[in-house]
Amino acid sequence: MRTFKKSVEIVNDGTNSNDDRLGGIGDLDFAISGKKIDDDILVVLGDNYFEFNLNDAVEFFKKRNECVLAIKDIGSLKEAKKFGVVRAENGKIISFVEKPENPDSSHVSTGIYIFPRKDINLIREYMETGLPKDGPGFLIHHFLKLQDVFAFPLEGFWHDIGDMKTYETLK
Repeated sequence: MRTFKKSVEIVNDGTNSNDDRLGGIGDLDFAISGKKIDDDILVVLGDNYFEFNLNDAVEFFKKRNECVLAIKDIGSLKEAKKFGVVRAENGKIISFVEKPENPDSSHVSTGIYIFPRKDINLIREYMETGLPKDGPGFLIHHFLKLQDVFAFPLEGFWHDIGDMKTYETLK
């Protein structure tokens, strides 16, 4: 069994329906504010199923101390329409489009993000912009206007669980 230096805590945002949900970015801000987080943050969206170790992504992040998005080449432009589509050069993200109608890449966001401590204020500032609060991909798109964001390509099995049928298939 592996031990961790830092604890993991699940934070309930107190919402009970889609009508009062905060959105993915709103939830991130809620956790940062509520728990007074002032440290690097690893975010793994709850609709992910994967069979790989995140240590390599964390080491990649430590070398850069910049925002990192884990990406996966799903090999299909048709399927990529369902995700945030990423184009990267030399590890640096050059474009990010949330669920494009005509994707130009089969590299997609996996919903795994690492934010350095120095970017916490940018998350807070984003909340004040009036931009969408639902998909964290919108936050990445915004970050790209301000600074470098890096792509870490994941190896191994990954799947987005979009519905109960997908979940049952993966069980």
